[in-house]
Amino acid sequence: MSTTDHSHEDAHKDAHENITGYPWETTSPDDPAPASTGGRHPVHVAHLVMGLVLAGLAAVWALVQADLVHGGDLRWLLPLPWVVAGSAGLLVAVLGGRRRQERAEAARREEYRRWLEAEQD
Repeated sequence: MSTTDHSHEDAHKDAHENITGYPWETTSPDDPAPASTGGRHPVHVAHLVMGLVLAGLAAVWALVQADLVHGGDLRWLLPLPWVVAGSAGLLVAVLGGRRRQERAEAARREEYRRWLEAEQD
C-alpha cells in the first residue's frame, strides 16, 4: 500500500469516526457488519396493524356472508378490527422500543470493551 493510499484511508476513517460521540464507534463502509444476534428481525408496526385490520375486516365480511351477523350488530363489530389492531400496534411499539434500547446498550458496551482491548495492545 502506498503512502497516499494509507493517508487517504486514515482521512476516510477520521471523517467517519466519532459521529455518535463514542470514540470506539465508526460508521465506515469498510467496517465489517456486526455479528447477527439471531434470526429475528424488527417488527414493522404499520405492517402489523394494517395486516390485522385487513384480517379483521375479512372476518367481519365472512360473518356477514354466513348470515351469523345482521345489520344492527355491524355497529359494534366493524370498529373492532381497528381497536384490536391499534392496541396490538401500541403494545409492539412499546415492547419493541424497550428491547431495542437494551440491545443497543449491550452492543455499545461490547464495542467499548473491544475498543479498550485494542487500545491496550
